[in-house]
Amino acid sequence: MPRLLGPQPNPKPVEAVRREESISLSPAVENDPLINPKPEEPVLACPICNETMISLTQLNQHLDDEHSDKSPIVPIGLANAPKSKKSLSSANISRKHWVEAAPGQTCAHESCSVPVERNGINCRQCGLLFCRPHSVYAKKLEKSAQPDPANGIWARVCRGCFESRPGFDDNSGMLRDLTFSFKKKRQTHVDSRRLVVERLENRMVKLVVGLSKMDRERGLFSYKDVQRKREFERDLVPWENEVLVPRCRICNQRFSYFLRRHHCRICGLVVCGDMDRDCSRDVAINILAEKLERADLATSSMYAVRVCRDCKDSVFGHKNFLKEIEEPLPELLQLRTHLKRKQAQIDLILPRFQELTAELAGGAVEPGIVNETTTIRQQLLSSFAQFDHLSRRLRSLHTDTQSEATLQKQMTLWTTNYLQDTMVPLQALPHVLQKDEVRLRKDEIESIQNQIVVLEEQKFMVENMINSAKSRRRLDEIGPLERSLGDLQSEIVKLRSKLGSRGNF
Repeated sequence: MPRLLGPQPNPKPVEAVRREESISLSPAVENDPLINPKPEEPVLACPICNETMISLTQLNQHLDDEHSDKSPIVPIGLANAPKSKKSLSSANISRKHWVEAAPGQTCAHESCSVPVERNGINCRQCGLLFCRPHSVYAKKLEKSAQPDPANGIWARVCRGCFESRPGFDDNSGMLRDLTFSFKKKRQTHVDSRRLVVERLENRMVKLVVGLSKMDRERGLFSYKDVQRKREFERDLVPWENEVLVPRCRICNQRFSYFLRRHHCRICGLVVCGDMDRDCSRDVAINILAEKLERADLATSSMYAVRVCRDCKDSVFGHKNFLKEIEEPLPELLQLRTHLKRKQAQIDLILPRFQELTAELAGGAVEPGIVNETTTIRQQLLSSFAQFDHLSRRLRSLHTDTQSEATLQKQMTLWTTNYLQDTMVPLQALPHVLQKDEVRLRKDEIESIQNQIVVLEEQKFMVENMINSAKSRRRLDEIGPLERSLGDLQSEIVKLRSKLGSRGNF
């Protein structure tokens, strides 16, 4: 505990000191900043006893004279201050579980081999020794080195202890469900769009009905009938002033002598009639009636009206989309669907087949493993055969467009690479199964090998007898001995064929 000083006399105020010194100082010395500092300069105080000094030299001298001993002196003001209820120093955390450094010891991190015999740092939680780069994490711990996120002390820990805290892998974060707001805004847009489509569709229905009625009554090809039709179309929808529109409302092309202005009979906007850009075209009213799919609009009139691309897409876009969904996919996409389905089947059972193959190669001789491996191999062979058949159909398929040809080429390359990559384990399986079958008949193999040894000895003895008979000119004994030798050789070949590669020992 630091020693406390007894009652100290209060130091004189700075103004009194200056006043006393100014009486005996000359005017030349009075302006010296070290002796007579100006009032606006900051006042110096001892950081230990809080005594006021008038210069830096006096402060240094005071520190050397009064506070040069090793016993710390605590100011009265700091001694009487209330102490903190809890220290924030990590030195208060328990060190009983710390691992002591041993000769040649390295960092406890799995991929680090830095020696920590001298400069190792103990993790405050687990106590293991780590190098400096692998112990730069901080975590709140209590005095018993257990995690305490609320009231703990910040301590140095390793990466493993840092990532083991609750919620470290929680990547969901704060969640705010905005689906309702988005659906509300989207529904507003959808309703507004539906009203526009309904208004355009009603105009189209009125146009078809009115022109069909005029065609049935008086026709539409005389001059008066054309003027009457034009007035009817203008009354149905207000036309945009073509003088004020220098460019097409859809493609933004400037109108000229060769690019004429046209009014859409559905929306009234000024558009061009460029066939390449397809901004507008003349459509017969009987085709419009057929597209609208209404029985009361059936007509045989071939009179055509100008309809822009935007009105056509707005009225018939959704209906055409629904029809495309109901129609069957092209054969190219159907083959892709079948190939993807077969690929999913193969990828589902191939990992299990690889595990069984590895067990057989490692020496597993259980009959259940062999039977299961054989069954899965048959399933894979069947699936691969079907996949190969579909890929052959894909290669021979006729394409109509360049996009379909490009897609067919990419899909063919994908099927070829997939077959080459996945059929490798199947090629090694027969050798594994053959090896296991040999191991299953170990006793039989030893018996056959013993028989071959006995037959080889008999063969050697018969050959010696034949050579002895020939040297003694006993021709009547050579024939039976050669027949016996032939029988022995054929029997040896038969037994060796049963052993296969194990026949040579």
